[in-house]
Amino acid sequence: MALPNLNFDKFKDIYDEVMSDTDARVTIAIVGRHGAGKTALGAWLLLDRASLAARDVADIIMCEYDGQRDTTVRAIANAGKANVIVFVVDAAAPDYKKDMAVWQALRDLKKPCLLVGNKLDLATEGGPAVRRRLADIFGAPSSQITVVAALTGLNVVEEFLPRLVAVARAVEIPLARRFPVFRRAVANRIVTATAGENAVVGTLFFLPAADMPVMTANQVKMILKIAVVYGQEVGLDRLKELIVVFGSAIAFRALARNIASFIPVLGWAVKGGVAYGGTVALGKTAIQYFANDATVRLPGVRAIEAKATNIDV
Repeated sequence: MALPNLNFDKFKDIYDEVMSDTDARVTIAIVGRHGAGKTALGAWLLLDRASLAARDVADIIMCEYDGQRDTTVRAIANAGKANVIVFVVDAAAPDYKKDMAVWQALRDLKKPCLLVGNKLDLATEGGPAVRRRLADIFGAPSSQITVVAALTGLNVVEEFLPRLVAVARAVEIPLARRFPVFRRAVANRIVTATAGENAVVGTLFFLPAADMPVMTANQVKMILKIAVVYGQEVGLDRLKELIVVFGSAIAFRALARNIASFIPVLGWAVKGGVAYGGTVALGKTAIQYFANDATVRLPGVRAIEAKATNIDV
């Protein structure tokens, strides 16, 4: 089955767009008082560190303050050198007066910031209550707050990593390349975002197949982004190879979308649903493919795709 309305001349535009800032340097500042748990939290970001020769200690900037003006000024200044800021406080602490001023100064830097209430296992309240308390005290939206116990790993993978990816969307691809621990969270976000875009596209086009060039371009871009996130070296020739490998899935969903176009009354809703579900399944397949170091070829990809609904996104 041929790829639907896919112009290989467009590959370079898609490739250039995705690769423009792929290798940009991303640094994370972890800011907090002594004993708040900065080192324990930072250790989660350094998983598989030795596997990436391009990384070095400058990827993470530790910024500690003790409540005195000089250490506070220095910590904020150092945090300003980073792309993403993680502000760590003790979730069980009785008072945050001086921490509140630091948080406001960090937000004034206009960089992605995440407030982390650490040592949740020592707090008297449960996670939701601690999150509400910190939101009230620091005046931060819930999207900028997460609560964890870094030493035990509580909420780190399930909440901290996805929340940090969400606030750092502008640098998510280079972030995942330099910090492998973020790969799955970034890849999942790329898949759901692309699926949402394609669902909207599917409901806006009424002529059969009129939406396929846009949707296919989005899917090609999604596959390329996931490849880059998982550290694959991708050139234009490699991109064309990937489209051939995944082309059967793209073409199959094009056929399903065309059939949905002829369904009366609610055809637009069916098209949107097929566009969303098809893109999610394709994205799950790509994640599994690249998570396995892209060693499987077409038969393996088809097998992975058949099991794609078992992969969490």
